[in-house]
Amino acid sequence: MLFDLFQGIDGIISKPMFGGFGFYMNSKFFAFIADGKLYFKVGSSNKRDYEKRGSKPFVYRGHKGKDITMSYYELPVDIIEDREQLSA
Repeated sequence: MLFDLFQGIDGIISKPMFGGFGFYMNSKFFAFIADGKLYFKVGSSNKRDYEKRGSKPFVYRGHKGKDITMSYYELPVDIIEDREQLSA
């Protein structure tokens, strides 16, 4: 289960959020689970890495039916399955 991926990694806590869970490391929000998918915060230094692996950003329907794209990308399956890469 995605929720269990962070068990045993120091400094990570989770909190319920909008029907899913948000993850914090040392009080900084960095990931969440929505619709059974795990999304990580990306920035200019790593966004391209996620895109190269085929990851898609989290998109939700905002006010007036407009899609809103956030700077959180789905974590690639190969990283989910490799605990060492995940903790890095």
